[in-house]
Amino acid sequence: MLSGRSAEYGKIASELRSGSNLLLVGPRRIGKTELLKLLCASPPYETVAVRVDLEGLGTVASAVERVSDALIRAKLIEASWVAKTWKRISSLTVKGVAIQLHPETQGPWELLEQCLRKTLAVLGSKKHLALLLDEVPWWLDALGRIEGNEAARAALARLRFLRQLEGLAARSRWVFTGSMGLSSLAQKIDAVAEINDLTTMLLGPLPEEDGTALFEAELLARELNSSAETSLAAYHRAGGSPHWIKQIAVKVTGARGASVAPDAIDRAVDRLLSPQMRHLFHDEGHAHLVRRHPSDVKLLKTLLAAAAEAEEPLSRTALVSEALNLDSTLGRSGASRAIYVLEDEFYLEESYPGGPLRFCNPLFRDWWLRYGSMD
Repeated sequence: MLSGRSAEYGKIASELRSGSNLLLVGPRRIGKTELLKLLCASPPYETVAVRVDLEGLGTVASAVERVSDALIRAKLIEASWVAKTWKRISSLTVKGVAIQLHPETQGPWELLEQCLRKTLAVLGSKKHLALLLDEVPWWLDALGRIEGNEAARAALARLRFLRQLEGLAARSRWVFTGSMGLSSLAQKIDAVAEINDLTTMLLGPLPEEDGTALFEAELLARELNSSAETSLAAYHRAGGSPHWIKQIAVKVTGARGASVAPDAIDRAVDRLLSPQMRHLFHDEGHAHLVRRHPSDVKLLKTLLAAAAEAEEPLSRTALVSEALNLDSTLGRSGASRAIYVLEDEFYLEESYPGGPLRFCNPLFRDWWLRYGSMD
């Protein structure tokens, strides 16, 4: 079982068995993809799980091709059958006008529907298919940039149509996830209604006991020991993220068999945040904001700088003031929307429900303090 995720695995398995379709959300590097891989390796009872990574795609055709390739690799359908079916669908034109084989379904979408039906037929009547779509928001974001928001909105609508389609709905389950929030993207393209049937599940930090155990295991593999105080310091500095716990552990130094003191965590973080290691935070840095919010980069960076420089979590009122100081034409609603973006994409979080805002991960705060204004 993936370290510290048995409860989440059990909850997802239970939701899938009950017929729910899921939206799995959480900060980058928190372990969403690893959890999907675990579901594929150890699927729920009478379920076949297939993960499809949509990262780097920007069209419906390329996404459908990647899904069909994943089903082929899982030995659920044959490549020759897909080629033959696609050829049949592509040839169904009369004077260049596509014939609609199903209401609002043609071309790549028709191929996807046929692939799903074929897969369910192969599985038999007792098994379900769980289609785990990773990096859905990035695919839709690219689709919107290439073909316009209407195309992205139509894609979300078509996916919902397939989730509810007779013959598919009863025996197929869908899980959507990605390294940025789907809800803010859906709101931007006026497609919230197309995801409101999904059950949202938040993947948060590892439990403290599992996070500290992971750190200690990483050190033991290098013949180093850790006190409870040291392990706890590493856990909190990494924000409970398994990825960053491991990254900190890699940077801890000491003689073989030595017990690592708590101050070694500060030194490890300094090494992790060295100029040579800046690429490790690329997704959380300037590059992400330019890619996702090119017109709002300056505003979002200003808000992140204010949150990073504050010794204590900042109230929404204080962050709104920072935004208005930069651009008074925003108004309070515009400033609030910018703050919402940073929350939805897991840069900032409430320190407690309704409370002031802080960085989701202390390492991200450290990074922004050092490099946020340099990019």
